Amino acid sequence: MSSWEDFTPSIIKPATYVYKYRHKINEFLVKTRVKLKFSVSPHILVLGRGGVGKTVLLDHISDEASSKEWQLPDTSTTTELKTAELGEWYKIIAIAPGQNTLERRKAVDDALNTKNNLQGIIYLTDFGYTEIRHEGLKDELIQKGLTDIESIRKKNLDLEFDEFDLFLNFLENSILNNRGPKWLIIGVNKIDLYFDHLSEARKYYDPECNGKFRDRIEKLYSQIGRHKLEIICLPVCSLNEPFSWNNLEVTSKINSTMLSKNYLKAFIDQIGLLLDKK
Repeated sequence: MSSWEDFTPSIIKPATYVYKYRHKINEFLVKTRVKLKFSVSPHILVLGRGGVGKTVLLDHISDEASSKEWQLPDTSTTTELKTAELGEWYKIIAIAPGQNTLERRKAVDDALNTKNNLQGIIYLTDFGYTEIRHEGLKDELIQKGLTDIESIRKKNLDLEFDEFDLFLNFLENSILNNRGPKWLIIGVNKIDLYFDHLSEARKYYDPECNGKFRDRIEKLYSQIGRHKLEIICLPVCSLNEPFSWNNLEVTSKINSTMLSKNYLKAFIDQIGLLLDKK
């Protein structure tokens, strides 16, 4: 049997080096895999309707938004891959397109049923303040009578819930097949626009309250069991920006940039805590 004296410095040094720089090594490997698109299996999948702010949020989480060259992203039609330091390690994050396209369905199917590293899902919502970027669709909705902000919010909330309902069907099947994530965050974005009605938003989305989303989540739990998936709801504000519709506008109710950053930091910290759970 070998004694401790057999472990010479030439053997110990490489192991010590790897341990000391394990986080830098992890960062390098994760970023290289994403850059080269080599065996990319996301740890986190981000979902939500187009215009809800997925890419903007992830640009802040990944620290890309701190660059002087950063600009507001356009509508994405393909799956985006980003990396971010969350919890103890760097993670790969996939952002699925908001539009209900083949590309989006493929991203969801890959994450839930094909890849093996998925740890969590962020489903981003925005309490009806979803930006509609297609001018033709805007004109069509206005012609149908959705002329004020509350009417377009109601339409957006209905569409948002229908998509969430459909997503939970996919999630249920994945979990019943012993796949899928360990946790789901319902991220309630753009809270600066309705900061004075934050409690209403929580009642609507939070599974701990008696709202529409809670009822749908309870239906999911009745099929998979509560122990299979941790679901939490968190407010977040990634960018203070007004919401405009038909020459009407809702402006930010948060005047303090620091307050917005605190909500963002709390959101990021919670992701890290979920990822670090054993």
